[in-house]
Amino acid sequence: LDVIFQVGRTGIVTPVAILEPVHISGSTVSKASLHNEDEIKRLGVKVGDYVFVEKSGEIIPKVIKVILERRIGVERSIVFPEFCPSCNNRLLKIDAYWKCLNENCPDRIKGAIVHYASRDAMDIKGFGEKSVEKFYETGLVRSISDIYRLKKGDIHWMEGFGELSEDNILRSIEESKNREFYRFIYALGIENIGIKTAQLLASKFSNIDNLMNARYDDIMDIHGIGDEIARSIVDYFSKDEVRKMIDFLKINGVNMEQQKAQGKLNGLTFLITGTLSKPRKYFEDLIIKNGGTIASSVSKKLNYLIVGENPGSKLEKAKSLGIMVIDEDAFIKMIGE
Repeated sequence: LDVIFQVGRTGIVTPVAILEPVHISGSTVSKASLHNEDEIKRLGVKVGDYVFVEKSGEIIPKVIKVILERRIGVERSIVFPEFCPSCNNRLLKIDAYWKCLNENCPDRIKGAIVHYASRDAMDIKGFGEKSVEKFYETGLVRSISDIYRLKKGDIHWMEGFGELSEDNILRSIEESKNREFYRFIYALGIENIGIKTAQLLASKFSNIDNLMNARYDDIMDIHGIGDEIARSIVDYFSKDEVRKMIDFLKINGVNMEQQKAQGKLNGLTFLITGTLSKPRKYFEDLIIKNGGTIASSVSKKLNYLIVGENPGSKLEKAKSLGIMVIDEDAFIKMIGE
């Protein structure tokens, strides 16, 4: 029906297809990402086209093919905007993506706040996209720092909120101050930094000051981290506004150091492949809690590969390198739980 352009927290502008609602795999789908300009050209898709849509991994809707024989001549080409749809800053093409480089772009800021509060990051309840939109528009939260400025009486007057909602949000904000250090690193939204990289950084540098002052070569010494990630980290912490934000969050009690682990897995590196009885993150948290480290790939530096059902190619590679392979039960015995 149409294509809209959404701006993410890193400034990447993503074209999103607005679809006539269709039922797929148990839910109604009315939007699907078109990824970037190159993907639009590859598909040859236009506004008004009939398309095949599938759920990638049974979760994310994706346009996979255009039904050319159903075209009637009124379809319109999809044209990328020259200017950011959020802040009107001129967009720049970087590799396959158009990007807004304005760090004060409203949609980038809102995306950063949503990411910071997301479940795998600081897990702050009440900070989904719609709520953050309201908080931003009213001027209540316009930065990550503003989250920790919220106090009793700031929220309950807004439509859709009440005193109970406000209490729950404020409690969740307070609880977020005690999240693990790696989750704080991930929450910052540094480009190219996922959860596993954040875990490696937390183990290597122990606290935020060490990480902020790390040199490019120090970061490159970590197995599993390459040039692009190292540059992202150095660039991010070189910004005055980032350092000011870190100082503010530190003063307000947000945990920024690796807690001393109990030590049962101290010095040991693990990787998981296959399906276990609980989500993978559950076991990764146990490893970190007990002093272990999560590897990003199979290498000679890996101590243990934990194997579940339907393991991938990691298992064969681990065997070829003589890595110790254990199952879930053996791991649980190692930590005595």
